Amino acid sequence: MRLEPNNLPIKYLGRALSAVLVLSVLVFLLSADAFTYSLGEHVSDQLENSYRCLLVFPFLLGMGYYLFHERPGVKLVYSLAIELYFFVMIPHKVILHIVILHFGTRLAMPLLYICLGSSFDMLAFIALYAWALSNLPPQRQIM
Repeated sequence: MRLEPNNLPIKYLGRALSAVLVLSVLVFLLSADAFTYSLGEHVSDQLENSYRCLLVFPFLLGMGYYLFHERPGVKLVYSLAIELYFFVMIPHKVILHIVILHFGTRLAMPLLYICLGSSFDMLAFIALYAWALSNLPPQRQIM
């Protein structure tokens, strides 16, 4: 697949995800018992990991975002917006996992873990944290 140089990250991401899928197929062919992980266990683990992240995010906000100079009400609004996003997104993400695995194949589980698992939650948190920081007023340096 030929891509322009500015699209190389997409090419590498596609290759990495394809490698994960090929490894899943090889493991399944060599040992079908390796995929004894049920849909219920997968969903339970996804919910548990996502809600653990949800409990850690306020601590991370307190360690970083709350150190900046801004009115406490504004900080609270941004924090609640970030938490509300995850309260809404987590159940929808898990429903998407259920639909994909129910109508698809269990071979998609590793890809779902990588693309829509806890790593996705952390990347979404980083993006929302950056959004909150970008809306801060200019900070004065205190020496």
